[in-house]
Amino acid sequence: MFALRKHLTILLVLLCVGWIMVAGAWVNAAEFEITIGIKDPGFQRNILLHSAWRGVSHADAHGGSYFHDGGSVTPELYGTWTPHISIPGTYNVYMRWIAHPNRSSAATVHIKHLGGITETTVDQRDGGKQWNLLGQFEFDAGMDGYVRLFSAPGYTIFEAVRFELVGDPTIPEGIDLDITHPDFTTVGQWQPVDAGDGQGYLESTGTAAYNAATWMFPSNLTAGEYEVYIYHVPGQDRPKEAQVHVKFDLGLDTEPRVDQTNAGWEKIGRYHFTPGYKQYISLVHGGAERLAAVKVRLVRIKPYPFRTYYIPGDVTSIAPTNAARYSGAIPVQIHQDEQGRFSLTRGGEPYFIKGVCGSEDLAAVADAGGNALRTYSHTALNGYAVLDEAHERGIGVFIGIWLTQQDKGIDYANPFYKDHIASQLEMAKQVVLQYKDHPAVIGWAIGNEVDKGKSEVWYHINEIAKFIHENDPHHPSMVVLAGAHPARVALVRTRAPYVDILGINTYRHIGDVYNNVVNLGGWQGPYMITEWGPDAAFEVAVANGVAPIEHASNDKALLYYQRYQDYIVHPSVRHRVVGSFAFKLADVFGGTHTWYNILLEDSKKTPQLDALIKAWTGNDPQNHAPRVRRLSLTSTGYHRLTVDPAVDGSVVLSPGERFLMQADVFDLEDDPLTYRWEVRLEFKQGVTGAPPAVLSNMLIEPAAGSQAAAYIVAPSLPGDYRVYFYAYDQNHNIGSHTFPFRVE
Repeated sequence: MFALRKHLTILLVLLCVGWIMVAGAWVNAAEFEITIGIKDPGFQRNILLHSAWRGVSHADAHGGSYFHDGGSVTPELYGTWTPHISIPGTYNVYMRWIAHPNRSSAATVHIKHLGGITETTVDQRDGGKQWNLLGQFEFDAGMDGYVRLFSAPGYTIFEAVRFELVGDPTIPEGIDLDITHPDFTTVGQWQPVDAGDGQGYLESTGTAAYNAATWMFPSNLTAGEYEVYIYHVPGQDRPKEAQVHVKFDLGLDTEPRVDQTNAGWEKIGRYHFTPGYKQYISLVHGGAERLAAVKVRLVRIKPYPFRTYYIPGDVTSIAPTNAARYSGAIPVQIHQDEQGRFSLTRGGEPYFIKGVCGSEDLAAVADAGGNALRTYSHTALNGYAVLDEAHERGIGVFIGIWLTQQDKGIDYANPFYKDHIASQLEMAKQVVLQYKDHPAVIGWAIGNEVDKGKSEVWYHINEIAKFIHENDPHHPSMVVLAGAHPARVALVRTRAPYVDILGINTYRHIGDVYNNVVNLGGWQGPYMITEWGPDAAFEVAVANGVAPIEHASNDKALLYYQRYQDYIVHPSVRHRVVGSFAFKLADVFGGTHTWYNILLEDSKKTPQLDALIKAWTGNDPQNHAPRVRRLSLTSTGYHRLTVDPAVDGSVVLSPGERFLMQADVFDLEDDPLTYRWEVRLEFKQGVTGAPPAVLSNMLIEPAAGSQAAAYIVAPSLPGDYRVYFYAYDQNHNIGSHTFPFRVE
């Protein structure tokens, strides 16, 4: 009788506080009526027009206050109510306001739901102090839906919105994993709690800085797409935003947040799971609030066949052929001062990265005043050889962890690539464990421009970054984006929170980076410019519709220096920028073989390296490389024709036509110069990644009285070609320029 009375008492208490029974479990009915006022976290004003808002205290308003738009007609002004839907289903959506004759008569409302966005209007002159039905809509679990009210003629009132579930919710049956599951583990301080109904659970004590409860998935789980639910129980001091980590076939999702103040089942999301991939769900929180670990449910929505696709050649083994001569990590740490300014230290000393991409000539980097280099893969380290030499020369190495780029065929949203993704993860782990203790290592660059494609790639990157955090406390992780698109920056922030530093590859648009990253993308941490230099070959004007027009080496030097001053070390950005890597030291081909390389031929110094020396050290080099200002072409149809990287042009010659090329070249020390001319076929994208060969049968003769000019006979075969010009001094320096033309 006592047990019956006890259970009846519990039942009455649960019903009194608004609980209902769903699928054999208690679910808080309050979850199915979500009310959001202007003081609640789910409401957001349009911050672009923040000063236009007017706050009013009113006893009859929900929560005691509302906003209005001042009576101005400002269509861009809006307020948004975003619910955290725990249980998917059909909801009645209501809006509330304080009515008055001066209110808006037809204010536009957008309701975003599973079916899209529905537009309606509300007349706020009537219907005050009550919940006015906007309609009935389907919502999935999560925070994808919203109600948005726009400013309209008259006073538009922004007060509250309510979402009310229609009918009884249905929690599908599935696989339940509770705290008795053999692969359930905890981290932090936990204590057992007897729920009184035979269902015990664990509760964090509120004394540990970090608590985690993890359910590893059973090895006999059937492969498929699953909905994942987590169960909460009532209690004091429950967190409203506990973090959930979901390890699934495509990576690690750390974005979900669950509200443990609402007891019952809460949907986390949909994921692909395959046995053997070490999937798990972790409930994570720290601080004084008490986290409750009860159980999770896996509901298979659909199976999928076990298929696997690989991208050949991108996953390489870790097998150094030589032993490291040095060991003992030098810690690199990120700091933020009271003013919010970011900086790095290395071994406790200030460390602003002055680096290059590539490791072809470390002596040249050190002599120029550089202190860092960036590789794109561990394969460029040549075992430990590059790291050992870098350490000897005082150069730090940001090691690249190569991930297959999305334009190479991989689909990071497709579970059929799970084996390739898993192989990349294991390769990344091996790289980190192999090299983390070498003193030359300064950090890990995860991938290069893998953001060009589907956003699911960030789950993969986040998992790698988490491994780095847990296994290498001395070196930061970085991800490298192709440009600074604000939406992609925001995805790193939300989907890959374990990434420490944001890397941006940028050329002509380097001046947009700070605004796109900080103001529009919302990035809260430090960033680096991980590739920069002259305008890229895909950013300049073209000749004859196909040939990109290259900057002369003199112009490149000016661009390197000015861009460094304006966008890397300028006070307006320096509080967020912690360094840069100029592209590229040597041996890269893009448009031409002279376009990006800072060293040419046998490590000859270019004007671009002169500019970096001055930027890095504040001093000019002891001897400057020759500077080429421009090339000009004179023929039957042209007189001293030049091409401009900012203006599309046309240069067409006849087969066998003789033309004169002239170079405007100078040397700051007036060193004697020698010159060389050559002609090559124009590079065609998709044909070969190597520079076209020099045409050996070309007729080239120096012009009388000038070594910086030559007569050239156009090839007899129609096609696109390019003249290359090189100027040399006697101090191992080189300047260059190119000139495209067509024969038809």
